Amino acid sequence: MKIDYQLLEISPDASEEEVRERLNTLLRKWYYRLNSPKLEHRQEAERVIQELEKIGSHLSQLERKEKDRQKMVQRMSKLPRLLEGNEQESMELPKEEVVHTEVDEPSPQDAAQASQTRLPKEETDHTAVDEQVPRETSKVGQTEAPEENIVQPVVDEQALREAAKEGHVEAMAELGAYLLEGDGIGQDQEGVYWLQQAVKVGKNPQAMFSLGQHLLKQKIGKEKKKGEYWIKRAAKAGLIEAMRELGFHAASAKERMKWLRKAGEAGDLISMKELGSRLLRGDGIKPNNKWGLYWLRQAAEAGHLEAMRELALYLLEEKENEEALEEGKKWLIQAAEQGDPIAQQMRSQPST
Repeated sequence: MKIDYQLLEISPDASEEEVRERLNTLLRKWYYRLNSPKLEHRQEAERVIQELEKIGSHLSQLERKEKDRQKMVQRMSKLPRLLEGNEQESMELPKEEVVHTEVDEPSPQDAAQASQTRLPKEETDHTAVDEQVPRETSKVGQTEAPEENIVQPVVDEQALREAAKEGHVEAMAELGAYLLEGDGIGQDQEGVYWLQQAVKVGKNPQAMFSLGQHLLKQKIGKEKKKGEYWIKRAAKAGLIEAMRELGFHAASAKERMKWLRKAGEAGDLISMKELGSRLLRGDGIKPNNKWGLYWLRQAAEAGHLEAMRELALYLLEEKENEEALEEGKKWLIQAAEQGDPIAQQMRSQPST
């Protein structure tokens, strides 16, 4: 995406530091306007904040991917020649900034339907577990985590308290999570209280998940089991965030694969990509190329850049398969055109 300098009210020649500083200032300004008594002012604030947060996410994504670039250099040097002659000349990246194509995540119904109609007809059990393979922490989950420098919303604590005391379940859940993030004396205890109230009064899945995460941090056996219990309750209640958490950190490989698939079928792109990667690698399970490619394609077709790039890298290593190489080139081009810096570097790499 292009940075909207007009929205930021700043010169296009401004440095990245100046852009970030201006972005933070405007976000604080518009977050406060969310509390306006006039509906039209609140609606305008929501619209502007959405655009500003897109800019913040774009800046953070560029920073993160720049760090990934060097890690791929050795692997890229081993790839086969992708382009020759006039074809390479026609695929040179334009000098102007590439505009990303916004892609909506599929709805749970669409994802579920796709999983039923497009799955391979054989090898349907892709959760078979090799129990001797140790559990590994997913690197993908770490790269997809929110960046620290993304500006967080300004929370009106007083308004949340008033709404929570009046019995609004979502306010209870939000207030509880907010208090647990703070470092004030007694905030943890009060935060847990409001999360418990949200669960008790409204069986709120987000409150279950926040409570579970808090308990897991206690590093005490009994509390940790309670934390796992509440996260699983949230996942069973349909909270995609909780499904994904179990997909990364459940005790067994079989359980992790089960929840990744559930989250993927519910439309979570991160889980689709991770599921495909694990099936191709065989992380704690028997490798299954058909299912691995299926889930990577699902994520790539929905706009996940890392899935596009990983799918391209896998297919481009199938040197004896012309069809796979052509599809790999297609995904590499698409990832590069949508702003993936590693894919862009691969396209511009001289043939050897």
